[in-house]
Amino acid sequence: MAELLESAITCFAPAKINLALHITGQRNDGYHLLDSLVVFANIGDTITLKTPQNNAQGTAICQFNGPFGKQLEKTIAGTSDHLILKAAEAFQNSFGQFERGLSIHLEKRLPIASGIGGGSADAAATLLAMGKLHSGISQADLQAMSEKLGADVPMCLHSQALQAKGIGTDLNLVNHMPKLHLLLINPGIEVSTSKIFEALESKKNAPLTPLPAQLSFDNLIDWLAHQRNVLEPTAIDITPQIGDLLSALHNTNASLVRMSGSGATCFGIYRSTQASKAAAETIRNAQPHWWVETTETFDHGYDRALAP
Repeated sequence: MAELLESAITCFAPAKINLALHITGQRNDGYHLLDSLVVFANIGDTITLKTPQNNAQGTAICQFNGPFGKQLEKTIAGTSDHLILKAAEAFQNSFGQFERGLSIHLEKRLPIASGIGGGSADAAATLLAMGKLHSGISQADLQAMSEKLGADVPMCLHSQALQAKGIGTDLNLVNHMPKLHLLLINPGIEVSTSKIFEALESKKNAPLTPLPAQLSFDNLIDWLAHQRNVLEPTAIDITPQIGDLLSALHNTNASLVRMSGSGATCFGIYRSTQASKAAAETIRNAQPHWWVETTETFDHGYDRALAP
């Protein structure tokens, strides 16, 4: 077993926003091929790992708090079907078990099954925190494990602006991305990614056009307007409330409005924090039961797991 370095580690798990998402094909094994421009926000969940604990060797005990903690607990009750636990198991299978177990605490602030990478971000943060707890764990080691956990997990390890291709493992970091002021809204409805992909009629779409050589707010918005999220029409057919979200955002004079991932979270991009906050107030007043949050994009990077 690798040498234990720290007794407690925290790691931020930021929301992942697909600014544009094209599905360009499907492999014989069923995996979909994508081309997506992704950014990360300064809103998200937080993972805290502690060891040793007085539980059996290798056992990972997971506790959930935060606004969506109880909902997640009910969703996975009686199962180990959560990416955090799968990430912890994958890590210990590769690098050895913790002698007296592991306590994982998740502060769940992001809605569940909402198209902003919450579960994948939590899994990536778990891997980063476990890597920090041990010596001799490289970025390549974590990357290899992340690729076995899901298409979004490798992106969430980086948690910085990037373009993802293939099955989500071909990543190109995008430097000098302008800061974006975002409004995220969600109706409180979980959306099944697998159902969206199953219902998608066209699985062979053109890739994203090349990004502008010099990125500014205006030319990025112009470029995004010529791209799309190809999952959006199918998601609206399955979950009509997504259309209501998009309409609400369009009514706030956002520079760009789109659904993220497979939904149901939608976003508006604004020129300033003041504009995004004004839009949030308008939507909260009209729809007090929706999840409505303002945020900004931020490049968090690999080195964000810290001792508290």
